Amino acid sequence: MTDQKIADRFNILGAKIDALIRVTWWIMGLIGAGLIIPLLTLIIHQILKL
Repeated sequence: MTDQKIADRFNILGAKIDALIRVTWWIMGLIGAGLIIPLLTLIIHQILKL
């Protein structure tokens, strides 16, 4: 009985950590896209300007 409760709590905690990791990757992806796309645009613009 007690072992099952402990296992259930670890499963819930694991699910919360997985959800947090997913959100973190989404945020990192959005920030990365917000930096990489303008940088690539600037580089291409400078190359075509020459």
